[in-house]
Amino acid sequence: MTLDANEFAALLDGSLAPDARARVLAQIEASPELREIFAEAIVAQRMLEDEAPKALPIDRSSTARALALTPSHRRWKIAPLAAAALLVVTTGLFFWNRNDIDADLVPASGMIALLTPSAVGVTAPMSALGIVRGTATGVSSEQARAIRLGAELTRAQLQLASGDSLFGATLEASARSLDEIPAGSAAGSTLRKIARRQIDAGTAAALARATAVAERFVDRDAMRAGAWLMALRAAALRQDAAFVRAPSTDAAFRVLRALAANLSGGSRTDADAAINALASEIDRSTTNWIALNERAAALLRTVAK
Repeated sequence: MTLDANEFAALLDGSLAPDARARVLAQIEASPELREIFAEAIVAQRMLEDEAPKALPIDRSSTARALALTPSHRRWKIAPLAAAALLVVTTGLFFWNRNDIDADLVPASGMIALLTPSAVGVTAPMSALGIVRGTATGVSSEQARAIRLGAELTRAQLQLASGDSLFGATLEASARSLDEIPAGSAAGSTLRKIARRQIDAGTAAALARATAVAERFVDRDAMRAGAWLMALRAAALRQDAAFVRAPSTDAAFRVLRALAANLSGGSRTDADAAINALASEIDRSTTNWIALNERAAALLRTVAK
């Protein structure tokens, strides 16, 4: 079975349109050969991403040329798509270019970097999703699942920073959520390995990388919106005004309003009301931090159910 090289590259870097992503992931899930190739690509990324110094322009035509090579001309003794993955990794495919940060929300893997150090160390907020902590099933749509995943993985990063003993349980829950997504079990497996190994100096970096990988399997904007809302709750708990006033807030509201527009009927009405309530709270001349936390939690419950 063949897979378009450019679509494969776009899937890996998170830029593939939602309908195309669903189609490509379903194609991968249906083929043992493609699942193996995809796993090899993930392994290639893990081996090389720490060595890439910065993001560089991506030449998707290079990926296509790599796929066109016959086995005798290939230097790598792995499947063609995995070879292509190695090629694009070395040109920075797996690193986000943040030149337009005002217009594009920060990746979920880097959201807590926007918090002040005191806010990062805060005890992670309890789940705001109206469910029992440690579960990750029952979300009703791809968009809701992505919002929830972003929120929970950001909560896991906060738990790790604060020494919360429920860090592992949060990752296990996120892994189960990824298992429900076509081809997402590879990313879920990585989260389980992090959850079950002893925490050390490399755990935070491993979690950030795993979060970046998970973002390729879901609605990217929705996952980032969920991550921002959870980070906002942490900011509210420590009265982190810098986070609230940062350019990322405007980007987050643009994304949230676009996500709400995808809903229909009462769901859209509820989401719009929750977004407006949060915006009004942020716009107050004197911030009510308790109310801000409650508004962010309410919005999470609304858009991730």
